[in-house]
Amino acid sequence: MKKIEEFIEEFGNFWWKYIAWIVGVSLTGLFLLSFILDKDVQVQNINNWVSIMVGITAFFVSVGGIALSFYNLETTRESEKEIKAFIEKSLEKTENSIKASVEKEKKYSIVKQETGSEIIGNIQIDEN
Repeated sequence: MKKIEEFIEEFGNFWWKYIAWIVGVSLTGLFLLSFILDKDVQVQNINNWVSIMVGITAFFVSVGGIALSFYNLETTRESEKEIKAFIEKSLEKTENSIKASVEKEKKYSIVKQETGSEIIGNIQIDEN
């Protein structure tokens, strides 16, 4: 998972630079080829080329988006498992604490019935 997280962070910082680079290099390549081949670059040719480059880029970005959605699903499941384990552990501690309190109350109740006095801390108080 750590490698995936690093890849996602790098991809998030890199994708817009990649798109700008592809479009810039493509347009520059068109103009250079027009000089080399002695043909005029028309707006229609530029438009077609940019459309193809944007389409290819959109394809790769959408595949990246799908990969991110599956990654997010996995991290959500892991988080859910961790939260569930934490809640179960907390619930178990709470139940044990309640059981201990009930046991103490039972002991104090038995002592009070047997002696007729109440014990508070280490001090015994007679009710008579």
